[in-house]
Amino acid sequence: MEKFTKIRSAKDWIISVSLIIAGIVCIITPSGVSLNILGAVLIFTSILLFMTMRSAWKETETGIIFSKKERYFAQSKKEPFLKALKEKDFNSIDLKEEDKGNGMRMDVYTDGKQQVYIQLFEYIPYKYEACSELMPFELKETEKLLA
Repeated sequence: MEKFTKIRSAKDWIISVSLIIAGIVCIITPSGVSLNILGAVLIFTSILLFMTMRSAWKETETGIIFSKKERYFAQSKKEPFLKALKEKDFNSIDLKEEDKGNGMRMDVYTDGKQQVYIQLFEYIPYKYEACSELMPFELKETEKLLA
């Protein structure tokens, strides 16, 4: 069973509702047909965005909402990162090496208050496969990774 499921965040709701309101205002404003067409396009776009946007992550056990940050590194960083995560030595993780390859992905889930989960993935042609379990940490320990 998955630890996290994608859900709509407050930001997703605000964007969709704002576009719907803007579209309705454009349609009910007594003006030309072009403004009515713009309103219809805004409403259609907001409905499409509402159906597809899910930017928050909900922990299935507790229901706590998390945000996710993905970082990409070269494949050669896999072993040093695994060692650093197991030893909780976050100072040895060199973030300057980020975006110098995409053979490894680090997913960092945070609730912004106290909990952080980290999982490493390695790129196997056409998809990323987990190469570590989902590891829980305290927010204070991982502040460097969230910067």
